[in-house]
Amino acid sequence: MPSCRIAWDVSMMELSYTGKYIVGGLSIAVAAVATTFSGLFIKWGLDDQRNQPNIVLRKAAFFWIEIEKDIYQIGVVIRLQNLGGKPYPVRGVALNATELKILGRGQSYLRREPFLTGARAEVTDENFMEAKSEASFKMLLPLKFPATIEHPPPPEIEFVGQWALILQKEEYPVQPELFGTFDRTISLDEWASLLNESSTISIGDISFDKPAPIVSAETPVSDFILFNPDRSATFHVRGFDQTPYARADAGAMVYVRGRGTPPLDGGWVVLGHSYEDVWADAQKRALYNAIFPPAPDGSPRRVGVFAQ
Repeated sequence: MPSCRIAWDVSMMELSYTGKYIVGGLSIAVAAVATTFSGLFIKWGLDDQRNQPNIVLRKAAFFWIEIEKDIYQIGVVIRLQNLGGKPYPVRGVALNATELKILGRGQSYLRREPFLTGARAEVTDENFMEAKSEASFKMLLPLKFPATIEHPPPPEIEFVGQWALILQKEEYPVQPELFGTFDRTISLDEWASLLNESSTISIGDISFDKPAPIVSAETPVSDFILFNPDRSATFHVRGFDQTPYARADAGAMVYVRGRGTPPLDGGWVVLGHSYEDVWADAQKRALYNAIFPPAPDGSPRRVGVFAQ
């Protein structure tokens, strides 16, 4: 079994603290809302993908499971859809992650480094997936955190990198379309009953986001003014900041900023990369003003701005 040791020594880390440590050659960025561990997992090759099954990873839901006092193991429930005509036994997932981000919510303290217990997560319950079907599977990730979570919700978990679905003895690359973290810690008993009819936890209650695009650290930050003809539409992509929405009968509009190009679906399109881009085009300006009314003198107003 591959193993990995992460060498860093911070006796107490509060997620609201801002700073950066270089310890044992590992860069750990501590920001107001995020802690990043770089190069966390061992990388391994994937098998021949010419006969890759047509299975889609729809959702990944993470759970902080208290396995003993102030020791948490991360569990994940994956929702798969088999679009093909062949059934498969699902053994688990492997992670080839370049970063693990811990996004602060509530009040939590990471008391010392997380530690790995392996490089794979195995499905322990019923694992057979029928053809043309959807199914959920749960597994414990080989990742434990010594932490004190004083006020929920616990931090969000975000992996940046490649997931691999383990079917029989082969691994196939997949990426979750949506992911989220349950808003409280759970016990081992709650984890054991999860996905059973007796469970009081509903995966549907989790707030899911789209993963951020996988881009290099050198990728510049870009701005996007987005439009959707559905006035009730929402945009949630991890890694992109956004202003409040502007909504009217003509649709919805939001100004977002992040690295790379945000994945767009559900009717979202890019109007422009700046207010000046949009206002310079007569048709786009008319649409913009129909959603966000102009000033009394007829000049368009900004939906919102980002701090520089």
